[in-house]
Amino acid sequence: MDNFFSTSSLPTMNNTLENSSIPASCGLMEVSGHPFFTVTYSLVFLVGLVLNSITVQVYFCQVKRPRSSVTVYLRNLAASDFLLSLCLPLRIANYATHNSDLMRYVYCSFGATTFYLNMYASILFMDYIAANRYLKIVRPLETHTLQTVRAARYVSIATWAILLTLSSVYLTVSSNHLGRQTQP
Repeated sequence: MDNFFSTSSLPTMNNTLENSSIPASCGLMEVSGHPFFTVTYSLVFLVGLVLNSITVQVYFCQVKRPRSSVTVYLRNLAASDFLLSLCLPLRIANYATHNSDLMRYVYCSFGATTFYLNMYASILFMDYIAANRYLKIVRPLETHTLQTVRAARYVSIATWAILLTLSSVYLTVSSNHLGRQTQP
């Protein structure tokens, strides 16, 4: 059994390089992904800002009250996606100035927290919409308590409250931790 897991018969990297025609100086090259991320996030920011602005205008600039729980969840999803796109400039600046300690501190303490807050909010509101659709398919003639507009509002308020509480705790802890690291 010990022979089965033995690595002595396997060629090592040194043996492979010594026996091959590839020069020994051929190693892993470090390539920075910062320019790629900067360009990609910039494009996502521009497209996301325009499209999410239109979506927010459609959902929030109408006088109509939501008639279904899905509309409530879609409004919250639109708001979280719009806020997510507003967080991207800090992420872009962090990747563009990857050697700046001040930018790193601002991004780590505020930008990342709001980015992940809105990302998790978007995921949760999409989950609520999917669960609502599931209940409509499984029980098409019944209206479950969770499918009412009132319940959707309570679920949305609870979701934002929990996420904001967790984010503020994380922001407080990370600010204290980052503050201790920057002191001499």
